[in-house]
Amino acid sequence: MSESLLKLNKSRVQLLAIIGLFAIPVILANYIFDYMGSHGVSETVNHGELISPAKPLQAVSLIDAQQQPLAEKLLLGKWTYVIFANGSCDKTCEDQLYVTRQTRVGINKDMQRLQRLLVVNYQPDATWLEDLSKTHPELVISVLPDKSWADFYNQFKADIDTIGGSPFFLVDPLGNLMMGYGDSAKPRGIMSDIKKLMKINITG
Repeated sequence: MSESLLKLNKSRVQLLAIIGLFAIPVILANYIFDYMGSHGVSETVNHGELISPAKPLQAVSLIDAQQQPLAEKLLLGKWTYVIFANGSCDKTCEDQLYVTRQTRVGINKDMQRLQRLLVVNYQPDATWLEDLSKTHPELVISVLPDKSWADFYNQFKADIDTIGGSPFFLVDPLGNLMMGYGDSAKPRGIMSDIKKLMKINITG
């Protein structure tokens, strides 16, 4: 085989690899939606509101309470519950922290595949942060200025308006916004959803 033909074949392989890199997340997301639709995870108040198609989230520089940058790929590689707090963590916020914590604990051996992210637009009190770290170990907290918080929040806003109330969200291991949970979501349904998703998705 001539050197020019080898180079051509190599270029084709590289091109196919690049195409595959972008196509696989789309194919996987479509497969998950098809599976969920046929296995009882539907758009009902008992489970989550399915966001279809899944919405890739734009990169946002997240920082912690000490104003240190969080991992650049924080939303990749794991399932992530995202909770927003505007001005304070009110009763709804506290309830969402509780139910997501219990869900994470409830999946037992798979708990390291699931993380929780609380995004706030105010500087929390040090005592509150200390108490929170005790009651919610491994909770990731991001403290953002108003504009950065709004930029991130706005990626979820259309779905917030659709679901109503103050929902929290599930992001898949590829960084796609996949589901939202409103005030009427049942803990048992939330647990059922994540178990089914983890069963069919080996990427995270």
